[in-house]
Amino acid sequence: MNETIKLGLTLMLISLAAGGALAITNYSTTKQIELQKELALKESLNKVIKAESFQEKGSYYNAYAQDGNLIGRVLKITAPGYSSLISAVVGIDLENKITGIDIVSQQETPGLGAKITEEDFLGQFIGKGKESLKVKKDSGEIDAVTGATISSRAVTNSIRDAIEKHSAKENETG
Repeated sequence: MNETIKLGLTLMLISLAAGGALAITNYSTTKQIELQKELALKESLNKVIKAESFQEKGSYYNAYAQDGNLIGRVLKITAPGYSSLISAVVGIDLENKITGIDIVSQQETPGLGAKITEEDFLGQFIGKGKESLKVKKDSGEIDAVTGATISSRAVTNSIRDAIEKHSAKENETG
């Protein structure tokens, strides 16, 4: 009985030490992780539209030129793909034409669905408006990635939906 209590206390002390070490590590790295996320977001914003500054407005960012004039927006999108949620940012100019897309995160099938991050796929969207944003199998202008129609369709449809929702909000407010 005495041996069981001794082993239990030993295990408890080891668990407390490990938990404490994890807590200290988490506390000391949280600020750095947040800073890295902010830097990655700024990099993504500049990939999709060249602007001097950005101002977050909830589900999108306003993009401003050096003179302070609004030049476009960056929309945040999330779409269910074949095997994961796909998160991206999409730059649009003031005429709601796409200036760029950056896939921020995805866990689609390597070698198939993951090809949605490649320039061959994303480059097709540049300069297009919402009316063109459907994969060719759905009577649109976007070539789906071979073997990854679900992932391609998810990105394409979510971008079109985001532009439509954003356009509707703009028309309501004015």
